[in-house]
Amino acid sequence: MNDDKRPYPNDPDLNELLGLGSGDNGSYPHQGAFGGYDETGESPAPDYTDASSYSDSAEPLEEGDVLNSFSEREAYEQRKNPVAEAREQNSRTRTQEEISREKAQVKAEKKRRKKKSKKNGCLFKMVWLVMIVLVSVVLAQYIMIGANDLLAVNRTEGTAEVSIPADADIDTVADILEEAGVINSAQFFKLYMKITKPDTTFTKGDYTDMQTNLDYEAIVTYLQTQSNRTDVVTVTFLEGMNLEDFGDTLEESGVCGKEEFLEKCNSTEFDEDYTFLSQITNSDERYYRLEGYLFPDTYDFYQDSDPETVIRKCLYNFELKIMEPTIEQEDDTEISVADLAQQNGFTVDQLVTLASMVQAEGANEDDMRVIAHIFRNRLDPNMNEGVSQLGSDPTVYYPYSSREEAPEGFESRYNTYEIVGLPPGAIDNPGMMAINAVLNPDTTESYLYFCHSADGTPYYAYTAEGHYENQVKAGLIDPNAEG
Repeated sequence: MNDDKRPYPNDPDLNELLGLGSGDNGSYPHQGAFGGYDETGESPAPDYTDASSYSDSAEPLEEGDVLNSFSEREAYEQRKNPVAEAREQNSRTRTQEEISREKAQVKAEKKRRKKKSKKNGCLFKMVWLVMIVLVSVVLAQYIMIGANDLLAVNRTEGTAEVSIPADADIDTVADILEEAGVINSAQFFKLYMKITKPDTTFTKGDYTDMQTNLDYEAIVTYLQTQSNRTDVVTVTFLEGMNLEDFGDTLEESGVCGKEEFLEKCNSTEFDEDYTFLSQITNSDERYYRLEGYLFPDTYDFYQDSDPETVIRKCLYNFELKIMEPTIEQEDDTEISVADLAQQNGFTVDQLVTLASMVQAEGANEDDMRVIAHIFRNRLDPNMNEGVSQLGSDPTVYYPYSSREEAPEGFESRYNTYEIVGLPPGAIDNPGMMAINAVLNPDTTESYLYFCHSADGTPYYAYTAEGHYENQVKAGLIDPNAEG
């Protein structure tokens, strides 16, 4: 049996906290640190109405205050209850320990993460470095291959056939060149072109002998030089062909379309470069404005050419033949056909128009010179004896090439049986023989009429009666049928 009379015999620390001693006889002070005890060691029941039973630190009850409820008394008691204070202190102590422990855990976790992050950072740097090295190697290899192709290093020497389609862009041309073996890398060629020559255009054409050891710059130059093209079409325009015939020939040869060509032939866009066209003052009366000015000759054109290119080539040839000094005179000077026409009282346009009629009617050079003189006589009031109309059959069905081609009932405004003087313009494109015949006619006889038999034999006459007889001789009129 425990003889210890202290309130908490099994908790010496708490007894010490309460100020209770541990004497041999179990005695203890009558007055403890937190309240009084009686001689038996029992704590008397507290008097909640007596404020003196609490320490000075407790809030004293005011006179007349009464703690009526148990909860009020308990709350007030706990404010000075040493056990509650001890437990509260112990709770605060445990909380600090837990906080310290948590801080230590957080610190350890941070240290672990920092170590892991450092390790991961090293790994990332290593991977990144490897990637940079690999990319650098691949890029260096690509640049080396591209540079070799750019400069045609190690490219096989030979020739290739290349065909560039119409409206081809850089990507299309690059693929064609790679497929033909002209370059090794279409991708690098595209890159080169888009950096150095982004606005480059390529013309449709065939290149059958293109060298395969050309660098990029030489390749571009080669493809843009028209003389390197091999898709050349040789076209011959015969003397006396009109523009309708020109259009048919061009379309059949694959040079350009007939409709586009004829449309350009009514344009005034060439007048600035070719001043002789400025003499044309009656464009609205003509079927084709440039009729007579596209000099008949043999030309080389590229397939699928622009009609403007074709027309300019023919106009340039006309300019060389007619406008440039090529005729040598007795004083060893040279004059142009245009100058000689002016000496004969003709403008270039009148010369071309009259020559086109001579070209259409004449069978040969001698015949042309006689017919030219007949037309000139009819144009001269002093020589025509009242025959002022030129009466040329080809003018009746122009712009068609023959009566058979003209629609039924067609009436041409060029019909020289109906109009007086020259028609509004040329009816075909005359050659130099017909032009020279107009400028140098055969004046031996002053005929006013002519006709031809089916085999081209010419017949000339001074009068209408003589002309009728010639028509009978030529088989053009059956005198019995008229009777």
